[in-house]
Formats: sequence, structure tokens, C-alpha cells
Amino acid sequence: MCKIKGAQFISSILILSIIHIVCCWTGIGGAEHVLAQPIDNFIKLTGSAYIQPYGNIDIMDASNRCVVDAMGLQNRLEGVSFDIDNKPDNMMLVYRGRIHIYGDIPKQEDENTWRDPATGEIWLKAPAYLGIIGERRGLEGIQMRLIDKNTGKDYEDYDIKYQIYTGDMGWTDKVSNGRFAGITGMGLEVDAISVEIEKERKLSTLLTSSRSSRQYIQDIERQIKPSSVFAMIAQDSKMYGSINGRMIGTVSMGSRAQIIQDRSYFWYQINVDGKTGWVKRDALLIPHDPPTNTQELTGGQLETYVNYKRFSSSTPYFIWVDIDRQLTYIFKGSTGNWKLEKKMPCATGKNESPTIRGTFKIQDRGRWFYSDRLQSGAKNWMRFYNSYLFHSIAFDHRRNIQDDTLGARASAGCVRLSIEDSEYLYETIPEGTTVWIN
Repeated sequence: MCKIKGAQFISSILILSIIHIVCCWTGIGGAEHVLAQPIDNFIKLTGSAYIQPYGNIDIMDASNRCVVDAMGLQNRLEGVSFDIDNKPDNMMLVYRGRIHIYGDIPKQEDENTWRDPATGEIWLKAPAYLGIIGERRGLEGIQMRLIDKNTGKDYEDYDIKYQIYTGDMGWTDKVSNGRFAGITGMGLEVDAISVEIEKERKLSTLLTSSRSSRQYIQDIERQIKPSSVFAMIAQDSKMYGSINGRMIGTVSMGSRAQIIQDRSYFWYQINVDGKTGWVKRDALLIPHDPPTNTQELTGGQLETYVNYKRFSSSTPYFIWVDIDRQLTYIFKGSTGNWKLEKKMPCATGKNESPTIRGTFKIQDRGRWFYSDRLQSGAKNWMRFYNSYLFHSIAFDHRRNIQDDTLGARASAGCVRLSIEDSEYLYETIPEGTTVWIN
């Protein structure tokens, strides 16, 4: 571990690490294709963070996406590190940061650093920790690279992309391969970091074999990630069987909880270690909303996936809400023969009020509603589960547009659509249509 003036190099940042391995495909039928890397060479980005008062927390998940966040409270994140698993032997992950007032780190070489032979810059080698502990100095930015140890240059065929989040500015644009992601001279601290690793491999021949078909399906499946919201238990808390119901047990501070649904931002149904129940809001540290995945799937990929999964519906329509990409897909046809009819940008629930995941049915509908509790209304609503609806963008009680956000998590749990798309859904989709939300 690096030290300067007795201070350990550990980041004093609040961090949300969303670890997302992206695989790309340009479609079947052309002379050139872009394939994701094979499963047996699937690089996984991992790491750890130290948050007071919870201690060390691993930043890794089977889905290659995970969340560690102090949620803007007074719980200081004392350290962060990254590493890569299942990588080529000659690949090395390095990173460096800029600390408020202190400047760029690391500043000196030791066994945990690597010096770029071309520029002379010093970088931390994964899994070294980044930052300064106990100094209350925030991270202003980060640079990350994948290095070929044989050449000392950026690793070919792989890109590492990253962006930072601050509560005042939101998510910055993505940068890649050593460029600086951050803010300087503004007195702001990084609240979150999103990291992706991409690999593309070009083939010049058409894929026709059954093995290639299986690989194609697997490539698509790796790009479709469940958008579960995981929170941390902030304090030892009671768990109830229902809202205002009897206590069924307790959950321990520092435990990881999957949020299933909420009620009025006060009660949350969670799952902890296979046990489901309800807790109050103050029991949870809920992470910031992640950035929207902008790597869209092609129409062919979407159709291949829903037909491979044998989704069924009692009507000629099937709806898929892709929370990760903030898109809603409408298919027409039947089981095994669905065709993409329409792709629509949407806005699902924020992490503090997530859209429920699962398979549901369209139930009933109406042209207008207004909620005094939420101080918001909408046009063209269609219910798919309890109080969860499809509807238009948000309006105030005078029916003026209140919030037209689409393409990002923004709602209290419903799925918002443009006025035109909500009208299409209202006029086209019959009751009983299957809705799948992931």
C-alpha cells in the first residue's frame, strides 16, 4: 500500500461501482460480425471498498454489476480498489486519481505502482487502493487503463470506459483508456464511479453452425442484465411480514438487501439472504441511480431473445420493459414467433422507488389520473400490478407538463412514456397482454 507523509493511499470518496461487462453484435446476415468474447474468457471487474462504520465490502456480483454507496449520508467511504479476474496473463489494470488540494496520486514509485515508459506517469497497479485515508479530502477524478505488460502500451481489442457522478452535476460523459473523468476547481467530490470493459472480435465469415448459433444466443444473454436494486442495511432493524404487520425477524447492519418494491417511500419490501419482509426507510442505505446503458440491442437480437425464451401472452402482443436501457419493446405475434413492433424510450422508477421486476398482465386503464400524495398526474394509464402503471410523462394538477424526463430512472415506480407512445399503448394493447420487466 502506498504512503505519503504517513497517509495511506485510500480514496476518501463516496462510491457507487456499477460493474458492467458490455458485449456487442452488429447482426446476422452481413459479411462482417462483431462478437462478444467467449464465455470461458469473460473478463470480470472486481474490487472492494471500505465504508465507515460498516467496514470492508467486496464490490463484485455474479451478474458483473454491483453497488457500493454511502448515499450522501455521513458514512465516509475510506477506500476503493479495482481488479480484473479471468483476464489474459499479459493484461494489467492501472489507475490514478486527483485529490482535492493534494493533486495527482500516486506521486512516487513503489511495488504497487507502474511507470508508463512513454510518458513517465506513475499509475497504481490493481488491486492497490486509491486515495488518502483520514484526511477528509475528496476525489476529484480518476483515470483508468488496461495495459499490455509485454509492450507497455494500451491493450489491443479491449476498451475500459468510465464516468463519475456528483450529486450536484449528475453523471458526466463516459471517457476511456486513460482520459480524465472528473471535476476540478469546483470544490465538488466524486460520489460514484461507473466502469465498463468492452471487447470486440471481428469475424469475416457468416455464422451458420449450431455452435455459432448457441454462441449468438449466449452473446445476447450476456448483454441482458437484471436491474435489481441492492441496498445496505443501515442499522439493526425489525422486519415485518406486511406493512404495519407483525414482526417476523430482524436484519443486521451491513447486510445486503435486494429491494423488491416500496410503498410511499416509507415501507420497503426486501429480500435478505433468502428471507423476504418489509422494513422502514431508515433501515436502508439506497444507492444513487445508475447511468442508463446506451448499448442498444438490434431488432434481430431482441426477437431472437424473446423467441428463444419462449415468452407467451394471451393476446397477440408482448411487452418487455428493459430497465437497464430505459426502453420498452412491443412485440406482435405468438410464442416462438414474436416480431418487434415498436421500441419506445421510457422512464422507470428511481432506486428509492424502483419499478417492480417480474412478469405481469395488463389489467385495466384510464385516460387520466392525479395523485394528491405524489402531487403528480398522467395521461393514458394502464395498470400491470397493484399501483404500478404505464402512463405518459408527468403532469401537474392543471394538466401542464411537470416532468418530461425519458431515458433515465425518474418515476415513483411507474413506467413513463412519451404522450404519443402512451396513446399508442392505450389504443393498441389489450387487457391480458403479458408484461415482462427486468
